[in-house]
Amino acid sequence: MNKLIILLIIGFMISGCMTEAQETSQAEAVTVKVVPLHKSKLALPISVSGILSAKEEVKLSFKTGGVIEKIYFRPGQQVKKSQLLAHLNLAEIKARLTQAKSGFEKADRDLKRLKNLYADSVVTYEQLQNGTTALKVAESNLEIARFNYEYSSIHAPSNGKILKQLSEENELISPGMPLFIYGSYDGQWILKVGVADVDVVRLHLNDKARVQFDVYNDIFFEGEVTEIAAAANPMTGLFEIEVAISDQGKRLMSGFIGKVKLFPSEQKEVVLIPSTSLIGGQKLTASVYIPQGNGPAVKKVPVKIEQILNDQLAVSGEIENYDFVISDGAAYLYENSRIQIVD
Repeated sequence: MNKLIILLIIGFMISGCMTEAQETSQAEAVTVKVVPLHKSKLALPISVSGILSAKEEVKLSFKTGGVIEKIYFRPGQQVKKSQLLAHLNLAEIKARLTQAKSGFEKADRDLKRLKNLYADSVVTYEQLQNGTTALKVAESNLEIARFNYEYSSIHAPSNGKILKQLSEENELISPGMPLFIYGSYDGQWILKVGVADVDVVRLHLNDKARVQFDVYNDIFFEGEVTEIAAAANPMTGLFEIEVAISDQGKRLMSGFIGKVKLFPSEQKEVVLIPSTSLIGGQKLTASVYIPQGNGPAVKKVPVKIEQILNDQLAVSGEIENYDFVISDGAAYLYENSRIQIVD
């Protein structure tokens, strides 16, 4: 009898617990609203950063080696096309030029003499040919000496600025070793930026760009894409893009870091969602909750934020495979939460 009473009490307790659990489970259902997802195509801007440089940067050097005698301009100075920038000590180079001239004159005299002797049948035709060859060799040596003499001085290839100087006066410099890094200047500058593969396919030449520098924080420099790399940089995996801008009358310097916004002419398909749907997130990634079929549960889906449009967000990712998203009440949900959808 006692055992029966105990069993009945246990039965009532279990029944009460089950009823309470059911009531608690029903109480945990969160009231939410859902909206249908809409797809759209937008020309989404690409935000990157890059380093400013002159439109053309070249390394200027001497054709021959020698001692640097005079440097006329220093880094930061602007120069005009054809201005003399530096030259070597010309003593040895002039001596070689004089030697080449003398050799040419001698070969010319020898050939004239051989022609006269050949006309009198004193020398053979082979000797005449050798004299002709000797004159050509002497002429080539003279051209080389003149060329070396001409390139023993460095002249500005265009209007521009000395960006960097790599040697000083009285130093011995080897042939071809750069003395200056020179930036051609015509009011045009370029920024070199790296973009990912998913972005480079949307860019085309002449696409518009907007650049901002910290030093001119309130000014936007308009530009356009002038060059797109055909292969990725093996070190970074990014594709290098060149953006040309004008200085707009402001003083710009090589090495400025610019924040660049590229505006592709090609559009990208995105999904538009209410801003209230977004939860969590870091930088450009976040999550949304999707109602699971006809059931009362939800699924957490990661999204990439492509652009902010007033009270809507343009996102991409796995969300493209769904039809609805929770718009109100998302902040109170977690994975597999029970929901009650209301209008």
